[in-house]
Amino acid sequence: MTKLFLRILKKIKLLPYLNLNGKVKVNNLTINIPIIKGIGFGNIYGTEPWMVSLFKEIFQIKKDGAYYDVGVNLGQTLIKLRAVNPELEYFGFEPNPICVFYSKELIKANKYKRTSIFPVGVSTEDNIYSLSLFSDDDTDSAASMLDNFRPEQKTFRKEYIPCFNVERILEKYSLPKIGVLKIDVEGAEKEVLESFEKRIKIDRPFIQVEILPVYKQENIERLNRQISIEGLCHRLDYSILRVLKTDKGEFKELQEIKTIGIHSNMDWCEYLLVHNSDKIKFKYTT
Repeated sequence: MTKLFLRILKKIKLLPYLNLNGKVKVNNLTINIPIIKGIGFGNIYGTEPWMVSLFKEIFQIKKDGAYYDVGVNLGQTLIKLRAVNPELEYFGFEPNPICVFYSKELIKANKYKRTSIFPVGVSTEDNIYSLSLFSDDDTDSAASMLDNFRPEQKTFRKEYIPCFNVERILEKYSLPKIGVLKIDVEGAEKEVLESFEKRIKIDRPFIQVEILPVYKQENIERLNRQISIEGLCHRLDYSILRVLKTDKGEFKELQEIKTIGIHSNMDWCEYLLVHNSDKIKFKYTT
C-alpha cells in the first residue's frame, strides 16, 4: 500500500478503523509495516535515519553478543537493526502492552528470527510503576516513569506497568552476553544502567542511550540524574561519545565529550558509551 494512499486515509480519519499493511525500504531492504487501527503509521516514514549508519559502524567492530533493546515502543530500532544485521539475537524490553502487541505483529509480518520481547520495563527493583502519558496516543513514545520529568506538560493519563531488576531476568533465562545495549526510556536511564551495571562490568557492551536535555540549571532532578550517569560511566571506565547528525538527520560523526553539560539542543540527545579499551576502535572527534 502506497504512502500517498495511507496519508489520504489518515487525513480523512479512516486509519483508526482499518488494519492495513504498508512497506518501507530501509538500507535497501523492504520491510513490511503492519498498521493496526492506525498504530504503526509512523513506521512508514521512519525516524532517526542516522541509526542505520551508526549500526554499520558498530557492527564492523562488535562481532559477538546479543542486542538488548530497553524501550522497544513500536519497533523503530528493531526495523533498522534487522535491515543492517538480520541474524543478530535480539531481546527487547517494553512494558506498554499495546506496544508489545504491535511489536510482535511486526516480528511476524517480517518473519524475524531470534527476536524476543519481554513485556516488562527495567528498573533497579521489581515493582509496579506508574507510566505518565502526555497525549491520547496509547503508544506515546514520550511516556515516562518519572513523575516530574516533564513538569511543563500536562499528564493525559497514567498506566501501571511491571518493572524488574534485569539481573533476575538475565539469570532466570540464562540470556547471552550483551554486545550492544540500547536505552530509550524518557528519563529513567539511570535506573536502567544501574540495573544492568553488573553485566556491563562483565560484558563491556557498547551502549546506545538517549539522554534528553537538562535545559537549565534549575532543573535539579534532570541535572542530578545526568551527573549520576556520568559518574557511572567513570566508575565503569566508559567514555561518552555524542552522536552528531547532519541537517537532514543523517549520521555525521562521533564526538568525545567529558561532560554532557546543560544545553537545550535536541540534536545532542543521542550517545554511544564505549569502554575505554574499545574507544580506539572508533573514529571520533574531540
